[in-house]
Amino acid sequence: MMVRWFAPNASLRHPRRVAMHTPAPRRFLATAVALLALTGIAVAATPSVGEPAPAFKLQDQDGKWHSLSDYKGKWVALYFYPKDDTPGCTTQACGFRDNVFAFDKAGAVIVGVSVDDVASHKEFAKKHGLPFTLLADADKAVAKQYGVL
Repeated sequence: MMVRWFAPNASLRHPRRVAMHTPAPRRFLATAVALLALTGIAVAATPSVGEPAPAFKLQDQDGKWHSLSDYKGKWVALYFYPKDDTPGCTTQACGFRDNVFAFDKAGAVIVGVSVDDVASHKEFAKKHGLPFTLLADADKAVAKQYGVL
């Protein structure tokens, strides 16, 4: 696809007018390069398969503290979601709820993490009958450790 940076109007073909439009591709390119650089930083911070998962210590919906070491020797389905009680996040959580017996049978525990607070998690778990742990990552530190944000 070819993009023209000047209008067919003869008055806009003046070199000064055309020159006013030429920085746009450079700005776009600079923005794209900056975004790619930031993406590279985020990808570099993401844990790789086979490496130990980053440690954490967060409170659940009942105020109890949990750390990754609490689950040593177990399979953990650690999932991150943006916000309690939103349509997509509720569907995801209820999907885990509806399949909790399959996870139990496989010897895995389900742990959800979002940036909501303990009180929000408590209400969300109660409202939807979620039988698993929801951890509050209000400062987003764990989400950043795992490369989610």
